[in-house]
Amino acid sequence: MPLHDPVPPEPEPPASGNGPPAPGDRVHSTPLSPTEMAFLHQSLARQQRRRRGYRAGPLRVSWDGAVRGQMDPTVGVGEPFRVPLRASYVEIVGDDAEGALLLAVVPLPDPEEMEDDGVENLAVTLEGGQTVNVAIALDYGSGGKARAYVIQITYAESASATGVSVRESASPFVRTERDMVDYLDNGVVGCHWVAGDGTILWANRADYEPLGYTQEEYVGHHIAKFHADPDVCDDMLRRLAQGETLYNYRARLRHKNGSVQYVLIASSVLFDDEGHFLHTRCFTVWASAIV
Repeated sequence: MPLHDPVPPEPEPPASGNGPPAPGDRVHSTPLSPTEMAFLHQSLARQQRRRRGYRAGPLRVSWDGAVRGQMDPTVGVGEPFRVPLRASYVEIVGDDAEGALLLAVVPLPDPEEMEDDGVENLAVTLEGGQTVNVAIALDYGSGGKARAYVIQITYAESASATGVSVRESASPFVRTERDMVDYLDNGVVGCHWVAGDGTILWANRADYEPLGYTQEEYVGHHIAKFHADPDVCDDMLRRLAQGETLYNYRARLRHKNGSVQYVLIASSVLFDDEGHFLHTRCFTVWASAIV
C-alpha cells in the first residue's frame, strides 16, 4: 500500500499577468530565520514572566476601537470611568520597570440584556495572580436611553492564582496569551512550523520527544532529516507551497535510534498578503498501527 496519495499534476500557470500568480511563484523563504524565531519565542516568554511577576499597582484601561489619546491613561483603581456602548471588551493594563503589560481582557455584556438599574459584578484574575472586581453599569441620558457603560475596578481582598478570568454570571471563557502559549507548547499533539526552504522554525515537545530528540537537535534543522522517505517529504512541501491543505497525510519518520515511526500529518501554509510562503502549520499524530 502506498504511503501517500499520488502526486497530482502541477497546474499550468496563467496565460496572462491578469490572473493569480502561478503556484511556483508563491514559494519564498520565510523572512524570519531560526535565530529570529527563537528570539521571538524568548520575547514572548519574557513577557509571560513579567506578567506573572506583576504585583498590585495603578491600572490603566483601554477598550476595542479606542484611539490612543482619547482615554484617560491613568485611570486609578476604584475610579469610575465611561466606555462607549460600541465597545465589546475592556483591556486592563499595568506597568512595570520595562513598560506596559496587558494583564486581562474583560468582555462587556450586551446592554440590551442588562437590567436598567442593575450592576453586573465580575471577578477577574490578572496575569500576576491578583483578583480585581469589575462592576459594570449603564449610564442613561435624559431620554432614558443607555449612552455608555460606567465601569469601576477595585482590587479584591484576596488574590487567586488560577490565572483564569471568571464571571459571576454565564459568559464566554476568556483565553489569555499565556493560555495559548501553554496550549501550544504543552499539548499532546505534535505541532511545528516549517519554512519554505524546509527549515523547522518552531516545534512543541509532543513533536520531537516521541522521536527521541531534544529541541536543540530538532528546531533549526531541515525537516527532511527526520523523514524516512525523502520523496514523501518533497511531495508534501511541493503541495503545500502550491496552497494545498493536507489531511491525514501518511508518512514515516525516523526515530533517533533508527526505528521507523508511522504518522498522519495535517498541514497548511501561512502566506503573507503578497503570497510569500511564511511557514507551515503542521500537526502530527502518531499512528503506529498503520502499515
